Amino acid sequence: ITVVQQLVIPPLFIARYSIAQYGEWGVLSGAVVALGMLNFGLQTFMNQDLAVRLNGGEIEGYRIRQSTALRLLLGIVLSAAVLCLILFLLPLNTWLRLNLSRSDTQWTIYLLCLEILAGIIFGYFDGLFMGVGLAHRGGMWNNVQSALSILGLVVCISFHLSFPVLAGVQLLATICTIGALLIDIHH
Repeated sequence: ITVVQQLVIPPLFIARYSIAQYGEWGVLSGAVVALGMLNFGLQTFMNQDLAVRLNGGEIEGYRIRQSTALRLLLGIVLSAAVLCLILFLLPLNTWLRLNLSRSDTQWTIYLLCLEILAGIIFGYFDGLFMGVGLAHRGGMWNNVQSALSILGLVVCISFHLSFPVLAGVQLLATICTIGALLIDIHH
């Protein structure tokens, strides 16, 4: 999936937009990647701790840790989403020297921020499969999320849609995958 992404997206993007606009998309995407560090390694630690507790028969400890970790991550994600609203007060297009309008730049960056924050929640739920000895299933969901995101981008790029729409489709792909993942976890 990563190879397909690297081989399909850049040439298609450049053909439908331009090299300069592809560079602008890269700047916008790169401007928000640091948000992914907001989980502070919490997902990895908690998923491993939950796996040990569940396999050791500590069901009550498992449930308490699982609930606590989810609440903590949701608090971090929601706080960051609210703090990111400050982006709408900043002249990001000028600061980043983009040819996009201020509004398009702000909406694109905010939606990309939300996509990364949703990815933190996705990673938490996806990691739960490790605890029940189904890590391969979690890997499958990672592939589904990536494929959905790539497919959405390809369709949007093909129709030369605006950058906020591209970012919104990526966010939607992550949210839809979280929904499907939660249904799978429930079963």
